[in-house]
Amino acid sequence: MKEQLIICIGFPKCGTTWLHILFDHNEIFTRLPQDNGEINYRLFSLNRENFKGKNVFVKTPAWIFDKNSLLRIRKFIKDNKLQNVKIIICYRNIAEYLYSFYLHRCKEAELKIRPCIDNYKTFDDYLKHTEFDIPMLHTGNFAQYVKQAIEIFKDYDIYFINHKQICSDQEKIMEKLGIEYRGPTHKPYTDFKTADMNLYTKRQKEIIEKYQQEFDELLEQK
Repeated sequence: MKEQLIICIGFPKCGTTWLHILFDHNEIFTRLPQDNGEINYRLFSLNRENFKGKNVFVKTPAWIFDKNSLLRIRKFIKDNKLQNVKIIICYRNIAEYLYSFYLHRCKEAELKIRPCIDNYKTFDDYLKHTEFDIPMLHTGNFAQYVKQAIEIFKDYDIYFINHKQICSDQEKIMEKLGIEYRGPTHKPYTDFKTADMNLYTKRQKEIIEKYQQEFDELLEQK
């Protein structure tokens, strides 16, 4: 097995955990940095000795929101003279992404993992709420963050993976990444619900539609 480092830098709630499970199932050394999580999401630390001679997958999907995080990752790659590096960006429909993130935070509050739901009791409140130093609505500006990542990692291979593919077309993903496929992690899942745009105000819809159009145009160029 040829040594390679696969780094997933985003986006949250777009299938990155499913991807982690898929890689782990297919005997790829999967490792979450010790600093994984919202509080220290800007940090990136990985011991070069941990993956000599291995395929290694590491992710923190909020890295994409912070330019300094991406620069630290690039520095790590260059300092260690790594040759076989793949950057992965998972994505999905932006309206669905935002609502999924809200439901995720609500679930965390219910489980007392993140008891901060009082800051955003409604979905509208959540869109105004700030995470990663950004109002949540504007984390949906995928094109802006992807353009930044493309510039920083212009010397490396960047792979875009739609979250639906991770469940329904796992073999194709592995083939695309040049990794031997050893079988699915679970049965293909295709029951994806369309986001109800009635959840959004007129102004929010306009912003999301603009973000979606810009991102779709960017993907067409890739």
